[in-house]
Amino acid sequence: MAAGSAPISADSRRGNTDTTTAQQRRAVEHSDWYYRRLTVHKVASYTTVPLFVTEYVLGDKLYSGDASSSVRSAHQAVATGIGVLFGVNTVTGVWNLWDSRHEQAGRARRFTHAALMLMSDAGFVACPRSGGKWR
Repeated sequence: MAAGSAPISADSRRGNTDTTTAQQRRAVEHSDWYYRRLTVHKVASYTTVPLFVTEYVLGDKLYSGDASSSVRSAHQAVATGIGVLFGVNTVTGVWNLWDSRHEQAGRARRFTHAALMLMSDAGFVACPRSGGKWR
């Protein structure tokens, strides 16, 4: 190095001569309640799957015409359980979506998931209004 010359920085040796620093991602912190709601949301989501299977079996018996009154009662109970779980998932999901609105990572996936789930909620609201007339 010649006398009086400035040392060469590592950035300029790599060809990065831009003196402005790259903006760092801002850390996103969520509250304890966010993670509690997320846990409830996940548990309710996984609980919905066996209820759908049970509802399919009960619905098949109802559709074929060989259902007893206990099958009808079980069908109503399981349908109510699915409706409650969808309500719980809607509340916890929308609340966490609102809390994470400033987080950029995964934003498109979160909003797509929310839109699809809200559309399925609308389907569940419309389903009982059909009067059960599927034939």
